[in-house]
Amino acid sequence: DKDLKVSAIGMVGNDHMGEFVTGVMKNVGLDVSGVKTHPTAPTSYSDVLTVIGTGERTFFHNRGANKYFSIDDIDIDALDCKIFHAGYIMLLEMLDAERNADDGNAADQAEESMERRDFDSADEDPKHIHQH
Repeated sequence: DKDLKVSAIGMVGNDHMGEFVTGVMKNVGLDVSGVKTHPTAPTSYSDVLTVIGTGERTFFHNRGANKYFSIDDIDIDALDCKIFHAGYIMLLEMLDAERNADDGNAADQAEESMERRDFDSADEDPKHIHQH
């Protein structure tokens, strides 16, 4: 839907992958003005190894620039959205810590101003991963 305005907010590294990711988003029409660039950390990435016979997967993740993304990197006053989706929230250390502070901070205020909030989580703590 070309009438639907979609904006990306996040952080990439000052590297080829950061340029690539930001470029792809721009090319499909996303507003990337909220995507910050970390001067030294690489763009976050995951490598996934899959066992062909069983489909069992192992993930190796480098948090890179995402490790440094915080609520201070979001222009709360400029947010003009009805739906806010945050992906892999539990892998964004600083932002997750700020959200969990539960002290009326900017993250709480931003969430309260939106009609719908959607969070896609990932958890690397082995205690929280269930074997099936």
